[in-house]
Amino acid sequence: MRYILVFLVILTFMVFVEPKFLMFEETFKASAHMKKQCTASVTIELGENIYLYQSKITAKVLEKNSGIMVDHLILPKPIDHDGEKVYTSSVTFDIPLVKTKEINDIVPITLVVGYQGCSQQGLCYEPMERKFTFDIESSKLLLKEENEIPI
Repeated sequence: MRYILVFLVILTFMVFVEPKFLMFEETFKASAHMKKQCTASVTIELGENIYLYQSKITAKVLEKNSGIMVDHLILPKPIDHDGEKVYTSSVTFDIPLVKTKEINDIVPITLVVGYQGCSQQGLCYEPMERKFTFDIESSKLLLKEENEIPI
């Protein structure tokens, strides 16, 4: 009888106490705005028990011939999690933009931000991208040669 009772307790625990995994929309909520005409500020709000890999954060301008590129990423200091550099709470970072040719117009761009993270329960989410559109006043951007840009 005792074995049946133990079995029922274990079965109840397995059926009704499952780890709760967040849906994609609840896991990573990204937003962006222009701080200055030449720097985008991106915030990724993380859901409960979620972490974000620093090495998986990327950014690029979708329109390759626009003459505007991402210069580099300015990321806050991460923490160590099982040998990986991660963020365990919402993160805000800056993306300075530069121009690679002499332009002085308002240039519409699509900034593509990529990222990946996992839940503390062990579920890792597929790499994802979020797109943001901006009208950039290119006359305010620093002019750089493409080979000078680290990204």
